[in-house]
Amino acid sequence: MASLGLTTLNELEIHEVDVSPATSGVDAPIGSLAIVTDGTKLYLKSGALSTDWSPINSLDRAEYSYVTTAIQTRNANTYLPITELTSGVLPIGRYKVEVFAICQSTTTTTGLGLRVGAGTATITNPTAIQWDIPQAGNGTDKRYQYDQISTADNVSSTSVQTANSDFVVKGVGTVNVTTAGTINVQLRSENNNTVSVRPGSVLFIKRVI
Repeated sequence: MASLGLTTLNELEIHEVDVSPATSGVDAPIGSLAIVTDGTKLYLKSGALSTDWSPINSLDRAEYSYVTTAIQTRNANTYLPITELTSGVLPIGRYKVEVFAICQSTTTTTGLGLRVGAGTATITNPTAIQWDIPQAGNGTDKRYQYDQISTADNVSSTSVQTANSDFVVKGVGTVNVTTAGTINVQLRSENNNTVSVRPGSVLFIKRVI
């Protein structure tokens, strides 16, 4: 990567670069900006590492998206972060989070749980995320729904309609990041049988404050 130009404003810097600084790394104070030379991307320096640059669509309302390309499985009833649904470093602020996860279970009697948790960030509770998980049953109890109020919430559905078949889990809400860092979507099995999140699952994050 080549740094094509640099402007300094007091203690902050504005860099012109030819590729993403989040990949190649550019040293700059937190809060600095980097602009790709063709004008297609703007990045905010959001952490201490040279690669801690977050793409932003505007200066006040950053948006981020992450998509899975591989299957991630879990056969334990404790939560594990989904690698590809882990954010970059988020600056301090409140964020709207949307999760659309394509999931499977190897048995009809095994449900799963998803939640949003802290990676390297500090999330100050209460969180406010509503989850909707399909499960076996009639029209009344076919869906399992719960409110995630804490990053430590530990709940799951109890079944699926069809084993080894795709279904969609949805989560929508907000989290309050009070120390800059990463957040992630986490997966658990209800009863230690294998469940999975499939390719094409998506995490959207948008800063609201």
